[in-house]
Formats: sequence, structure tokens, C-alpha cells
Amino acid sequence: MIKQGLFTRDACSQDMPLCARIWYAEKQRFPWPEAGEIHDFYQHIEGETLFVAEYSGTVAGFISVYAPDSFVHHLFVHQEYSRLGIGSALLTHVVERFPKPMTLKCVIWNRSACVFYQRNGWKKTTTCEYENPPIMYFHCHDLGG
Repeated sequence: MIKQGLFTRDACSQDMPLCARIWYAEKQRFPWPEAGEIHDFYQHIEGETLFVAEYSGTVAGFISVYAPDSFVHHLFVHQEYSRLGIGSALLTHVVERFPKPMTLKCVIWNRSACVFYQRNGWKKTTTCEYENPPIMYFHCHDLGG
């Protein structure tokens, strides 16, 4: 369910420090192999298009897309705003704007994220067990998957 007071928009330069903090905080919550430091955020999003979700006037999450490939590279929602429809709103925002098919990848052990993508209409395509960590790939041809 998407809550009242939630909207998505293009990110602006003033949003970048907030997005970096969300990215870094969420990376610290999980055992990411390349968690890095907060300043590494800017390297990770280089060349990507970012969108943010605001909830009650606060940036609550962001999504980044590598536009030439319609590839969703990052989707992070601040822990305080989880389960409010923010991730779903961000996915819908990019699916409506980029050529299809869109793709993304998710580490297999992040089961809640894998289930989230499938609930939002993304279809599992392949699994790469040999990657460290193992990765599951998804695609989306339209808002219905």
C-alpha cells in the first residue's frame, strides 16, 4: 500500500548527502562484501540516474538506474520508512520511464528483497551461484512483469 504524503521525483544535488547516508546505513545493516565508506557512494552511482521518494517532506529512499542498459543498480529505503510502499513506488517510477526490458540483480541471501521484487512484478531470469556473493537476476517488461 502506498501511503499518503509519498511521492517520487528526480534527485537533485541537495539530495545526494541524504542518499549517501541511506546507502551507507543500509550497507552497514547487512554483511555486504564491499560495504565501503560513506564517500564511496558517489563512485557507486557515477553515470547513473537517481530518483528519490519523499515521505512527509523527508527523503526516505532512492533508486538509481544505469540508463543505457535500463539496469536498476541501487534501491535503498531508510529503515525507519520500510514497509510504507516506498520501494514499490520507486520501482514503478523507473519502470514507467525507461525502455524495457529493465533488469536488476539481487544477492540471493537477501531473500526479503528477492521476494519484494517478485511481488512487484519482476521475474527471476538466472542465478549465478559462482559469484561472490551469489546473485539472482530479474527482469521487467512492463508494470505487470
